[in-house]
Amino acid sequence: MRWTNIFFADARLTRAAVSAVGDRRASFAVTFSLTVPVLVLLAGLGVDYLTGLSFKSRWDAAADAAALAAVQAADSYVKNNAATMASQTLMANAVSYGNTAGTQAFNANAGTSEATGSVTPTVVVSQSGNSFTATATYVGAVPTHFGGLVGVRDFGVGGFAVASATLATYINYYILVDISQSMGIGDTTTDMTNLYNVTHAMGYSDDNEPGCVFGCHVAVQGRPLTNEQVAHNAGITLRIDSAKAAIQTVVNQAKTNAINGNIQIGIYTLQENQSTTPPNPAYQPMTIQGMTNNYTALTTAVGTIDLGPNVTNGYGDSDMVDSINYFTSKILPTNNGTGYSANSPKNYVFLITDGLEDTPGWCNFTFHCTGVLPSTACAQMQTQATVGVIYTTYLPIYTNNDSSQGYDSEYALLVQPYQSQIQPSLLSCASSSQFFFQADNGPALIAAMNALFVASTTAPVRLTQ
Repeated sequence: MRWTNIFFADARLTRAAVSAVGDRRASFAVTFSLTVPVLVLLAGLGVDYLTGLSFKSRWDAAADAAALAAVQAADSYVKNNAATMASQTLMANAVSYGNTAGTQAFNANAGTSEATGSVTPTVVVSQSGNSFTATATYVGAVPTHFGGLVGVRDFGVGGFAVASATLATYINYYILVDISQSMGIGDTTTDMTNLYNVTHAMGYSDDNEPGCVFGCHVAVQGRPLTNEQVAHNAGITLRIDSAKAAIQTVVNQAKTNAINGNIQIGIYTLQENQSTTPPNPAYQPMTIQGMTNNYTALTTAVGTIDLGPNVTNGYGDSDMVDSINYFTSKILPTNNGTGYSANSPKNYVFLITDGLEDTPGWCNFTFHCTGVLPSTACAQMQTQATVGVIYTTYLPIYTNNDSSQGYDSEYALLVQPYQSQIQPSLLSCASSSQFFFQADNGPALIAAMNALFVASTTAPVRLTQ
């Protein structure tokens, strides 16, 4: 090959290369000019999207506020009007009040802008028992600034929030405790045996039987101490002691569970009341502590409970029918409240008793008569309160504390004939079987008292979703 041919060939390649570079520059310019609008549009749509998220965040917060405001408003309405309205009307009005308050709260928190007007909130409050649930939903639209270029004029957004509130149940507990002398027997068979052994060693006797378990509860001439004092000095638990422990447990539970003092307790004793004078009845219940939510004062009051006075050797020292009638007509409110406010508390009466009463009269060739509550004794009280009953089981008492020797003569005369009737009688006094408890000992009595507190469970207002 000649050098001249090589030269011309190189020259042609050079011209082709220069031409190709020029074409690429032209193509890039065209591509770039077409891409820039797309990039700008995408960036604009990104700004629109972020704007939509900003509004959604604001409206989500407004929905939260609306749901909370709705249940709080319903709760407040009930508390302020519970004492003056029928339950059905009260709750219907509370729901309506909550719906309005929730909508107002949403609008107040949604903010003002050109987009806010396109938001439609819906607040629905529902009620079940003593609980309110509010669901706040919204549907909104956020206008776009760039989306219109591609036919997207706005972003649709939506959301919801749910809140609930359980009303604090206002409860007044009226605790009636039997302090007649039979509540001074040993709490368990072991306590009975220990008491018998101690009194036997001290030379105490009853009906010419050495030692004492039953029928010797009062101070007798020549004895420096009552059986109650003897038992306490020896560390023996009596039935009245277990009753006091159970009442104190209720006080402790109330202190733990109460919200703004919604649980109040009053303590009253059933026994012949030596402090009364005509025309007040001799069996007017003694007020140990009037209704209060001062739990320190209640604890002090529980400590003062003691076996009642007995100046007649047990003859007619307790008449529970007269005591219950007086309590129902003079102390217990005539109307049972809704429990929705302090002005309309729910009334509970809790009766602790061995179920046998001493009544004046002539029977058994003496003036010492006993019996059980008539089935109608608590009928009126049940219309004014929910009545709970703890039957502190009347354990059998034997001669010389020996079951092989048969029943103690006093027990055989005053208790055994009615033993099978006590439980059915007290069951009829309770509002229902679920409010009746039989306690054979102190721990069982405490467990029974605690069961009443199921009704006083409370919960705060809270968001659930």
